[in-house]
Amino acid sequence: MKFYLNDEDPWRELNETIPHLKNVDWGKPSKTSAPSFFDAATKEIIAGPSIVIVHPSRENHVLGAMAEFAEQHNIHVVVISQESHFGCEQPFGLNLYLRQGGVGASDSTFKSCLAAFVNHFNETGKANFELLEPPKWAPNLTHLYLSLLTLSKADSEKSNRFNNAWKKMSEEWKVNLWKNAWREYAEERNGNREIWVEAGLPAISNESSLNINLNLEGLNREKALPVLRSVLP
Repeated sequence: MKFYLNDEDPWRELNETIPHLKNVDWGKPSKTSAPSFFDAATKEIIAGPSIVIVHPSRENHVLGAMAEFAEQHNIHVVVISQESHFGCEQPFGLNLYLRQGGVGASDSTFKSCLAAFVNHFNETGKANFELLEPPKWAPNLTHLYLSLLTLSKADSEKSNRFNNAWKKMSEEWKVNLWKNAWREYAEERNGNREIWVEAGLPAISNESSLNINLNLEGLNREKALPVLRSVLP
């Protein structure tokens, strides 16, 4: 299995995250050629079995042409971007996949997902694109999202009981919940870190960040709920 990168917005770190990536161009290597992935230096059209990582996404007519080329040449194209697109359609056939989870410049989660995809392909000869995604349900993010959603729909008496029960949970439990939720959001799903902070959600990445509110009471639910939902399926 060979790996190629077609990158219109180069990330130097991506070559460090996924070793042995060879850069390829997309277009017509000659006036008489059809649109193809090709080596920029030699003009040689690439062949499979190969994976081409495309960043960022392109217009639909370009992705359609890439998918057609991939099907003809035993290539699988994985389109990535820095933003998450959970729930997006996959209209380009079996050889081109739009990764729904965002990919950061140096993203160890994507590297692990890609390794699982390749191992499965080598063992079965079949492409299972679901392996390219982070875990479908992020347990800590989902816990927080459903808790805030419950509070948003509760009357004042139920809301007070819920908040009091939350406050009684141990600090260690709350720290771990928020810390793991931040990891799922920022690292696994490459969520927008700025809007997380703007929504007043605690970004706990180390023990020195614990001088912040770990309770749900006081959070702006109108801001926090869309942020959490943006990276869930």
